Amino acid sequence: MGLGGLVADRLGWRAAFVIAGAPGLLLAAVVALTLREPRGYLWVPAVSSVAALPLLLGVYATDTAGAALTLLAPAIALQFGYSAVGYALVQSLVQVRMRALASAITLFAINIFGSGLGPFVCGWLSDALQPRFGDESVRYSLAILSFGLLWAAVHYLQAARSYADDLRAKDRRQPIPSSSDVRSM
Repeated sequence: MGLGGLVADRLGWRAAFVIAGAPGLLLAAVVALTLREPRGYLWVPAVSSVAALPLLLGVYATDTAGAALTLLAPAIALQFGYSAVGYALVQSLVQVRMRALASAITLFAINIFGSGLGPFVCGWLSDALQPRFGDESVRYSLAILSFGLLWAAVHYLQAARSYADDLRAKDRRQPIPSSSDVRSM
């Protein structure tokens, strides 16, 4: 049994997620902060998304909890690689006065699609696969939806192509007037 399985056995699966996810988040932040090329920031979540896919497919293919948790720990660490970098990128592309709104919109989208639409689509797909795979249909629906990581990686790489230009464009924009500036006009 690997580290993920041991942590889950001793502390529970929630602790395993935190213990596995925190190093991935920190590693991605350190890697991104050491990069000199701005486009490289978007390569971090792209690479971590692609690297997590085979581990997740292994999780869904195995029949033992220990093996699944052992594969799940590094997969979670890699999946959390988008988090620190992603939020920092959103903040870097807007003016200081718009950062709270940018964060709110980002979190809203993540929650609507990830927490709202994701379980619905996974359940629908599992129901559609149930006649063929029976109780194993959840496993297959999760495996199929994991390929969304490749879709995410493609979009991170596309965004990397224009990120430096987007940063320069942000710096050329006129600052947004504050409420006190508007009242004095």
